[in-house]
Amino acid sequence: MSRVLVTGSAGFIGGYLVEELLRRGHEVVGLDNLSKYGAVRRSYDSHPSYRLVEGDACDVQLLSKLLGGCDHSSPAPQ
Repeated sequence: MSRVLVTGSAGFIGGYLVEELLRRGHEVVGLDNLSKYGAVRRSYDSHPSYRLVEGDACDVQLLSKLLGGCDHSSPAPQ
């Protein structure tokens, strides 16, 4: 399957999006600055196809680096 970058992945909607992408067999890179909810434990945190990066989507250099290996990106609504 493909690798997907999800910004806002630690948020309410982002969490559901990550969960569904993993269920469908995708590899997911989650990006969140954890400013709204703080560090939240999710059932998929230890999933082998999931990686959470703590950072800000406004950081162009970080975003470019993360997008480098991705097939898709999906911003979660704020």
